[in-house]
Amino acid sequence: MDNLSNELLQNAMVDFCSGKITEEQSVILLNWIERDDSNRKCFNDFCESWRLSAYLAENNFNTEEALKRVKESINEKGISLDR
Repeated sequence: MDNLSNELLQNAMVDFCSGKITEEQSVILLNWIERDDSNRKCFNDFCESWRLSAYLAENNFNTEEALKRVKESINEKGISLDR
């Protein structure tokens, strides 16, 4: 993450996503994002992961139940996972 410390950028991204970002953090984060396309992609990926994790937490997403349903669907279609 360039010359900025990973912790500083991570804190700024967390604070941005949680709506608690300071003006100083905003300037640092914006400069870092605009410096390189890979930084912009990293930021966008982080925000998307944050959004999805919040959605899953709010909706009490049960990974075990989801996996069970996927397996049942595969079995119903007669698809073999053994290769």
